Amino acid sequence: MIMKKVLFFMISALFAINMQAQDLIITGVFDGPLPGGKPKVLELYAINDVSDLSVYTVKNQTNANTEWGSDYNLTGSANAGDFIYITGVDHTADFNTYFGNSLTPFESGVVNVNGDDRLAIFNAADIIVDLFGEDGVDGTDSEWEYLDGWAYRNNNSAPNPSFNTAEWTFSGINANDDQTSNATASNPFPIGSYTQGGNLEFYELYIGGEQVSSENAGDLTVLPGISGTVNYNHATKTLTLDNATMETGAAIENFNISNLKIKLIGTNTMTASVFCLKNHVSTQIEGEGSLTANSSNTISIFMLAPLTIKNCSVEAVGTNWGIAGYDGQSGEELVIDHATVKATGAEAASIADIQSLTLNSCAITAPAGAAFDENLHGVALNGSLVNEQVLIEPNGSVVTDYALYIAGTQVNSENAADLSVIEGVDGTLTYDDANKTLSLEDATINAANEYAVYNTGIDGLKIVITGTNSIESEIASLISTQATEINGTGTLTATSTTQPGIYMKAPLSITNCKVEAVGEWGIAGNEAAAGEDLTINNATLKATGTAYGSIADIASLTLNNCAITAPAGAAFDTDLNGVALNGNILTEQVVIEPTVGIQNPDNMAAFSIYPNPASDYISISTNTLNTDKQSVLLYDLSGKLVLSRSITDKTIQMNIKHLKNGVYVIKIGENVKRFVKK
Repeated sequence: MIMKKVLFFMISALFAINMQAQDLIITGVFDGPLPGGKPKVLELYAINDVSDLSVYTVKNQTNANTEWGSDYNLTGSANAGDFIYITGVDHTADFNTYFGNSLTPFESGVVNVNGDDRLAIFNAADIIVDLFGEDGVDGTDSEWEYLDGWAYRNNNSAPNPSFNTAEWTFSGINANDDQTSNATASNPFPIGSYTQGGNLEFYELYIGGEQVSSENAGDLTVLPGISGTVNYNHATKTLTLDNATMETGAAIENFNISNLKIKLIGTNTMTASVFCLKNHVSTQIEGEGSLTANSSNTISIFMLAPLTIKNCSVEAVGTNWGIAGYDGQSGEELVIDHATVKATGAEAASIADIQSLTLNSCAITAPAGAAFDENLHGVALNGSLVNEQVLIEPNGSVVTDYALYIAGTQVNSENAADLSVIEGVDGTLTYDDANKTLSLEDATINAANEYAVYNTGIDGLKIVITGTNSIESEIASLISTQATEINGTGTLTATSTTQPGIYMKAPLSITNCKVEAVGEWGIAGNEAAAGEDLTINNATLKATGTAYGSIADIASLTLNNCAITAPAGAAFDTDLNGVALNGNILTEQVVIEPTVGIQNPDNMAAFSIYPNPASDYISISTNTLNTDKQSVLLYDLSGKLVLSRSITDKTIQMNIKHLKNGVYVIKIGENVKRFVKK
């Protein structure tokens, strides 16, 4: 284990990459021409907002040393796009003389170096974020020497823990000789000119030691040593390898793309001098293809977090370890799900230092008798870790995943018949993929910080509710990205503490049932994008959005055989894209109730309207109806409540002169009649 830890830190040193966001980059170095070689200058650029610069330290290496010498801990904060300047001790006056008084630099001896020395930014974990200069090299007569000159970073570069001269522009040595001001210099230092492309975004994923960004993600074969088809989709967190070849030091390193999917298509190979795959956060290898990963130095697959290999074929060969974690006690959970895995670590162990091994629909088939040993934290035989090839193969039917998640767990062919096995789920909850039907019967889902019900790709999903059902989450309780319908004879309450109770990114219908949605939004779309159409069919809906809107940000609202009954006068506003009153989106409870189709035919004569048609007044007789504490509610055919009146006698009269000509609906309790205004 000591050897493993030494190797771990060696690997971190060789491929030291900031495990947090890449917020700072070195953009310029300057060796001054004023007396005493002043001013020395290091220019840094904030790619993103940095609330606390003290997490970063600048260090130097001089005279070909391999040890880092002087250091300077930054202070304060920076906004995205800010430049930060560090000049030598007592160099500020010369800095202002040469560059003007508009900039205020920090002072530190860390930049008191010659134009052939090395500078680097380290993060709080003492890991290199970015650097200038070659390790252990005196830069005299090198391409990157800037003695009495300068070097400046090319626009749109990413922080790089491996120095690459192609990312820099160099003035050449002695370019600043005899100059007294940057403004009049014949070859001025391009101070403060570095830019990042408009929407350039960096991802915490590295391929071949190079950071993936929005610029290169679409075709990662532009990176050295990468061929075939390799691309990354950040929206779906999917890295696709299609008949790809990687020949590099470190092929894939996932620093902070949680739940990254590596999709294999065709035949893929990796040859690395250190590791082929290293994951700091949960990662899944999947697809119908294969991957052969060979490390000529240490570990083929180095897992520091959960790793799943699913429905594909992976071979991992390392000189020391095939697949290995750090110490077997740090969350290195390996799951093999109906996949073929071959692992060989000839000098140490084939599968070792992992916390757990879960085999779904597969088994260890070679060597005979080998099994996971909890005490040894790896695959062992006769009390010793195996260092010959370990073979894991499928032994059961394929598990089919569905594009539906319950409380953060994906629904599949194994759990669909009883989703109450999922943590946080009680009652009866099942999914029938043949009919695209999710059934809830007296069910509760407490999803904590996961979506309670998340339809990621089932177009036409039906959610059938029976009895009393409740779903709740800190985030949205129900979210749909494809057309979804809620129906049935029961009730559903969807509650969120910080987001919409129901979040619709596609058409949503609520039919013949009762639904209540409560959150900072009740029901909301995604900025009223096309297709976010809400339809209520003969159903009761209560929606409360305490902060931003009870029914908001939707493209349209269609009411079939129902109407908005509270607050009085509320209606869908096409300009505000939600249910509004007096020009404002409502945050109090909005109630939509059936207007026709629910009345008891035996009670059709429970009240009468006369005259009908009418132009000025109508009389309503309620002789056969219990009217205690009831009201007469009058709606137009769009479902808008236009008039209401408490019932104080068996016969009441209502003034309808102000109404436009047309058909209206009168409702008393569950009893409904129509009349015509002429």
